[in-house]
Amino acid sequence: MKKYIKQLSIASSCWMIIFAIDLVIELFQINESGVVTTLTGLRIETHITPDELNSLFSLTWQAVGLYALFLVIWFAVYHMFQIKKAA
Repeated sequence: MKKYIKQLSIASSCWMIIFAIDLVIELFQINESGVVTTLTGLRIETHITPDELNSLFSLTWQAVGLYALFLVIWFAVYHMFQIKKAA
């Protein structure tokens, strides 16, 4: 059971890195007011005025679904390697 908790920790860390990279890429591409949803499911609502830049971040159901799909794929690949290693 400990090996699965360790793999969950590693997978979640990888997902956070992917999520952060996607966020940074999208933030540098924003140049006008509007709403953008990133590939990993983060919704960014931006309001740009001459005096300030306001951004509102929120998660969508797409983010939850993609994270769950990422975990399923991660554990499937991990399980396949464990089977190969045992044989």
